[in-house]
Amino acid sequence: MGSIGLREAAEQSYANAHYASEQLTKLPGIRRVYSSDFFNEFVIEVEDLERRFSHAVSTGIVPGIKLARFGGRRDELLVAATEIHNRKDIDALCASLKGTR
Repeated sequence: MGSIGLREAAEQSYANAHYASEQLTKLPGIRRVYSSDFFNEFVIEVEDLERRFSHAVSTGIVPGIKLARFGGRRDELLVAATEIHNRKDIDALCASLKGTR
């Protein structure tokens, strides 16, 4: 990958992560923890994380990294998006974390 390809991959990663953040935070019980700008990773607080995480995994989606395993709060999830993700993938992630009972 040359410099142009690297730049395109970085721009796509940034756009995908920001789209994911916007869509996820529209869901009830999900909010961004930090308001600062980010590149392709961000932390969300997820109400009823264990149930929602398990549901996502049961649909074949790993929604992120639970930060509790690293000493973070048990309701926080680190989410990342890269150039290999697309809006369909991100929409599926959102659907899997919707939180309907």
